[in-house]
Amino acid sequence: MQGFGWSSESEELFKKYNKDLFIDNAGTFTIMKVSDIWYWYFKLSSHKSNRLKYLCKCEIDIQNYDGTSFDYASELLKKKIKSSFQNIKVNDTPIVKYIDEYIEHLCKIGGWKKENRTRGSIQYDAWVRTEDNNLIKNSTSIRNKLFFITEFRKFCDINKTKVGIVPHREMKGHIKDFVIFLKNRNRRKIDGSISDDGVNLVRGTIKSFIQNCRYFLDWLVKPVEEDGRELFKEHLITLEYQTHLIKSIVGEVNSKLDYIDFKQSNYDTCVKETATLIRDVWIEYCKNEGDLEPIREQRLSYTHKTKDGGILGTIQKNQPKNSIIMSDIVYFIGLLQLRYGFRISEILHSYRDKESWESNKHNNTQSSYFRNVSDGDEYYYVLEIRNSKLKNRSVPIEETIWSWHKPPFGIKCVTKTNTKGEIHYETNIIDVIFALFPKSALTFPSPNFYTKKDKGYSTTYYLNLFKEKIVNDVSDGGLGWNTYGINSSHHLRAFFISYMLRKKGVLPLDVCEITGHNLNTMMRYYTRVSEESKRNTLQKSKLRDILKS
Repeated sequence: MQGFGWSSESEELFKKYNKDLFIDNAGTFTIMKVSDIWYWYFKLSSHKSNRLKYLCKCEIDIQNYDGTSFDYASELLKKKIKSSFQNIKVNDTPIVKYIDEYIEHLCKIGGWKKENRTRGSIQYDAWVRTEDNNLIKNSTSIRNKLFFITEFRKFCDINKTKVGIVPHREMKGHIKDFVIFLKNRNRRKIDGSISDDGVNLVRGTIKSFIQNCRYFLDWLVKPVEEDGRELFKEHLITLEYQTHLIKSIVGEVNSKLDYIDFKQSNYDTCVKETATLIRDVWIEYCKNEGDLEPIREQRLSYTHKTKDGGILGTIQKNQPKNSIIMSDIVYFIGLLQLRYGFRISEILHSYRDKESWESNKHNNTQSSYFRNVSDGDEYYYVLEIRNSKLKNRSVPIEETIWSWHKPPFGIKCVTKTNTKGEIHYETNIIDVIFALFPKSALTFPSPNFYTKKDKGYSTTYYLNLFKEKIVNDVSDGGLGWNTYGINSSHHLRAFFISYMLRKKGVLPLDVCEITGHNLNTMMRYYTRVSEESKRNTLQKSKLRDILKS
């Protein structure tokens, strides 16, 4: 060993200056002769399994190296410890090679491929579905992963990042640099270039980027039999570290529970406004025995001035003859969200029955369909929700819309008589929707019904309608619900939860089952409601009241 440049002093000096490497890797250098050739090894402490780690040949070409054979073996040991004694050639490989493998893996399990498209003079890449519909994962979630990991690939490519840093502290620094980069850059344009509009990425988007970096690293260490790459034993980018980076670099965030100003009176107003419009349309539908033209004339007419100064009412003839709802779809879905706490995708893209659902669904993607249940003279519907946030659940729907005239075409209803002896008819809201919207596999078919009969509303298009018709001020043609703190469709779900938890006898666990929330999230709502309840109780007995007595 001394002939190859080793001495006990040089080994101790090397360990002293690299003591962080030897905290978990204590051991000694040694050499072994194999087939008349000497080799350097590092022998780990006795408490380790697989103790003997190969380093290199003792005889090296020192013409291009400015040190002894022992110096060379020492440098190799540093690299091998950093790579957990993995193959150094693998660790020197650019990490983008494995990101590309991960992207290929996601495309395969999600049914996506990259396609170059043109919009005007702009060319851009888009993720599009493959012709294979036999998906085995949530395809929308997979597409989001593809988007986020592609950005990380660009960052790693620019920085020439090697895959060998994955199991070490260096990776934590790399992810930290990525967070700083994201925080300080603007959004990307459709062609992939950085916008100069001065609008930075929001906190939630940055969080999604880091989250998907973690998913990629999880895949690198996951065993092969679990569809992973099994390149390393572990990585250090934990959920706790992700949270630390977001908080320390991007900043804290206000709880979503504070975004809405829930009051019982506001909730009652929202329910009344949506239910009233639906009831008014249904009453006219039943009164006219299902004839849509009178309702079309009322709802699709507008006035304009004629040349001679008169006023003329004109029906918008370009609207589909079998549709009388159009943009007022927001009232129907809004009411269902207020009364049952649905996520927008769960109800907007639901199917009318199980048969339609089975004919159109993709395996393991989020989907839902209605199931009719008869209970004597009473009946109701159940929305069967599948794979929403990886959970299945069933929500019974018993809300009814009443009319003075019996619904036409044998539509199921329940006859009711009030105390005055007056008869009216109550129809489940789902049957009302089925009757008022064009018949399709979907509950809410596309407004472009003739060319997209079995296609639904796009979520973006619906959310724009929601803002226009619900959120905006009355002066702008909306209902003005922004004054209640409602700025998105998702806030109706929060309104439902806040309402339910204030009802006597309602258990948070039951609300979890209805909404698909986990118990931790539900308890955050419940804690706030409980605090209000305790405050109201204590306000009933104040100090000034005691002193007066």
